Parts: sequence; C-alpha cells; structure tokens
Amino acid sequence: MSEFTVRLISGIVGVILLIILLYFNGIWINLFALILSVIAFLEISKAFKNIDINIRKGFGVIISVFSFLEIYYTKTITYTFYVILLLALFDLLVKRDHVLNTAAFAFSSLYIILGFSSLVLIENPVFIGLVFLLAFSSDTFAYLVGVTIGKHKLIPDVSPNKSIEGAIGGIIGTCIMTILYLSYFNFSSIGYDIIVGVFASIFAQAGDLVASRIKRDTGIKDFGKLIPGHGGVLDRFDSVLLVAPIVMHGVRFLYKI
Repeated sequence: MSEFTVRLISGIVGVILLIILLYFNGIWINLFALILSVIAFLEISKAFKNIDINIRKGFGVIISVFSFLEIYYTKTITYTFYVILLLALFDLLVKRDHVLNTAAFAFSSLYIILGFSSLVLIENPVFIGLVFLLAFSSDTFAYLVGVTIGKHKLIPDVSPNKSIEGAIGGIIGTCIMTILYLSYFNFSSIGYDIIVGVFASIFAQAGDLVASRIKRDTGIKDFGKLIPGHGGVLDRFDSVLLVAPIVMHGVRFLYKI
C-alpha cells in the first residue's frame, strides 16, 4: 500500500472520528483533548531527550489531568497556568533540575495545554470543527499555491519548501473557507470571518513552523508513529494547537457565542 493511500485512509478515519466527537461533544471532547495532551507531552519529551534536555513526563500528565478537571468543573484554565508555574519552580528549586529542563517543561506545557484546552473551551461544535477546517485549509492552500507559483522562500533554514507566495495563498484560501463554512451554518459575518481567517492562517503556519523547528533542532523526522502516514499527535495537530486559541477568542469577542 502506497504512502499516499495510507495517509488518505488515515485522514478519512480521522474525519469520521472527529464528526462523531463533535456530535456527542461535551465531556468527550474534553477526554479527547486530555488523551492528546498526554501523548503530545510524551512525544515532545522524547524529542528533547535527543539533545539532552529532559522533561519530567509525570509533570506533563499532572498538567494534562489538572487542565481536564479545571475545564470540566469551572470552564476555565486559569489555575492550570499557576500549576505550571508551581511545578516549574518545584523542579528548579526543590528537584535542583537544570534550568534548560525547566524551561523546556514550561514551554511544552504552554504550547500543548493552551492549544488543546482552547479547543475544549470553544464548546460550540460548529466552531470546534472550524478549528480543524482552518488548520488543514491553511496547510492545503499554502502547499498548492507554493508548489504552483512559489518562488520566494519564507524561512528556508526552518522549512526550505515553504514560500511567501504559499503563505499568502494559505491566508486567502483560509478566509474563503471560513466564509463558506460559517455561511453554511448561518454564523457568517464576512468582516469577522476574514479577521478570523487571516489570523488563523498566520498562526496555523506558525504552528507548522514551530513543529518543524523543534524537529530540525532535535534531529527527528516525525514526533511519533501513532497516526499512519501522518506521524505523531504533534505532527498532525501542530497547526491546531495555535489556531484553537484564535477561534476561541473569535467566538467570545466577535461572534458573541
């Protein structure tokens, strides 16, 4: 079976599972985020270990579970950030860990927890679905435009195949998809759609670049092999992690839902 076929089948299965999760919503989305958070911590810990930076995996599990419980009971993640700070201080002062290990833990916690928690806090299944649509649309349009007319490199030392033309194409394509998707569900407000589309695409591409930078610096091709043809959780959800907070704030401050 070719790699393309494997990726296609995995993608179809993923879409079906996502639709089922969105249908049931509620605690199932929260559990989904918890599982992905734990796996993502294990993946990024393994990557950093390649360059002798050690993240305490147990801390990652604690943070993931705490954020799950806080969202479930309070619909916020305010206290989660205090727990991240306390664990970082405990790691640095009590466990006498190296400052690079503590810094890597703090970065990983914010990077992973903020993204997956924001996804849950959106609550509205239409807008949760929008997160995935925007993340994948930005990646798809950026790739298609880049392959077709891309000439000027975006950040060649991080991702040599990405172009400025592709980045612009990703933004335009994402805006169009935002308008079409929200119009179908009668949530569209073109001005707001464009704002969300622009920022979502910029952050989706930034999320992809962040993951690429980490992989390049740690000398790995993929974060994992959990998803056939796609790699690990961080390989597949790198854009989602940074798009989710954009949509969450868009829902609250623009669409007032």
